[in-house]
Amino acid sequence: MDFAIIGFPKCGTTALIQELSKYREYNILKDEGAKIEYNVARFHPNIQEHIGSNLKGDALNGHKFVAYAFSKSAVRNLLRYNQNMKMILCVRTPLKALISWHNMHKRIANSKDPSNHFAYKERNFYGSCNLLSYYYNYAKERLRYDIYLERVFELVPENNLMLVYQEEMAKSTSNTLLAVADFLGTDIRDAISKEEHPSSRHVGFADKGSHEIPNLIVEELNDVYQRVLSFDKRNNIPNNRW
Repeated sequence: MDFAIIGFPKCGTTALIQELSKYREYNILKDEGAKIEYNVARFHPNIQEHIGSNLKGDALNGHKFVAYAFSKSAVRNLLRYNQNMKMILCVRTPLKALISWHNMHKRIANSKDPSNHFAYKERNFYGSCNLLSYYYNYAKERLRYDIYLERVFELVPENNLMLVYQEEMAKSTSNTLLAVADFLGTDIRDAISKEEHPSSRHVGFADKGSHEIPNLIVEELNDVYQRVLSFDKRNNIPNNRW
C-alpha cells in the first residue's frame, strides 16, 4: 500500500479517489461490494494477506477511508504496514462540511439507503433533527479539523502528509490532480485534461437547502478553519492551494 486518503468526511475524498482511479499510475483498492470506501487499517496485522491479491506492482496502490483521521490507532496501523505510506487529508470550510453532513444523514435516515447506516438505524433523530441539534449532538467534535490534523501530523513522517482543500479542488480538478501526482512522485501531465468546465459544477449536499446558522457556530467553525490554515502554513505541509 503506497498511499491512503484518510479524511475528512464531506471534504471531497470520494471525488478525489474517483479522479485518481482514471489513471493507470494508480490502483485503487475497493471492498468486496466494489465501493470506494475501504477500511484497510482494521485488518492489521493481516493487511498483506487480506489485500495481497489486489495489489499491482506497476502502479501505486491506494485507497480511501474517511474515518482514519479520527483515530490515532488507525493511522499507526497503516504506518506499521508501510512506514513510508503517503497520506492525503482532504479538508474544507467546516461550515460547509456541517451543512453537507447534516443533509446527507437526513437523506439516509429518510430513504433507508443504505439501510445499515447508523443514520437510518437512528432515524428518529437524524431524520428530523435541525442543524443546531445535529451540530451539538454529533458533528461538533468531529469538525475539529485542527485537533485531528495536529494528531496526524505528529504520527506521519515529514513530507508524507498532504492537505487537499476541497474548495481549491472544486475550482480546478486538474491543478489538484497535478499537485497530488507530484506529492505521490508520479507524472500524469501528459494524460491529464487541462480543460475545465465551470458550468458543470457538481452540486453536493452542502449546496442544497437553506439554513439558519447561529453566529456562535459560525464563529466556532471559522476559528477551526483559521487554525488549520495557520498550522498548514507554519509547518509547510504540501497542499493544493495556489
